[in-house]
Amino acid sequence: EEYAKMGIDIKVFYGMTHIVWKNNSETITDEATPTLGASLLYDLGPQTSIPELYLSASYKAILMKDKYETNLYTYEPEFTVGIATLGVKKKFYMKRVGFSVGAAVGVLMVKNNITWLGNEYELKGYGFGVTIDAGVDFLISPSFYIYGEANLDFFSNPTEWEVDGNYAGSSDDIIDYSAQGFGFNFGISITI
Repeated sequence: EEYAKMGIDIKVFYGMTHIVWKNNSETITDEATPTLGASLLYDLGPQTSIPELYLSASYKAILMKDKYETNLYTYEPEFTVGIATLGVKKKFYMKRVGFSVGAAVGVLMVKNNITWLGNEYELKGYGFGVTIDAGVDFLISPSFYIYGEANLDFFSNPTEWEVDGNYAGSSDDIIDYSAQGFGFNFGISITI
């Protein structure tokens, strides 16, 4: 018996991603930075007549270390990073096991609180990119499954900046932080 899911899937996941942080003259690379996130899948099959085709929206927070040590310095990141994406995913089911492939475009967001001349400001930067993924689902019941997926991220460092919600211009070297490389996620999903 095949369990084809319909409606909206709510997914919660933990994973790892590959980051590169250029600070001064040094480059810090972490190939296994933890991430924590959630995503929604909306079944487009009834509208497109393509079975198991989903619209996917996702957000993951990148959980950086408190400090990174290099040969010259110890760096303590004072900023937070997240990635939001919107894309499509196609699934193929064989009984209780499903396989998926997907692609999405998105935004890498960096946020930092800075103090200048005694005043505190919120600095936000935006970089852009794409991600592709392939995964496996295992259905526990028709409305609940566990899954794992491998992904490949191509997100540039932030180039567009705003201060306290006001556009502040373009620069690619304020916080030079990017997510580019292989990663993975595993988690649970509930269909509603």
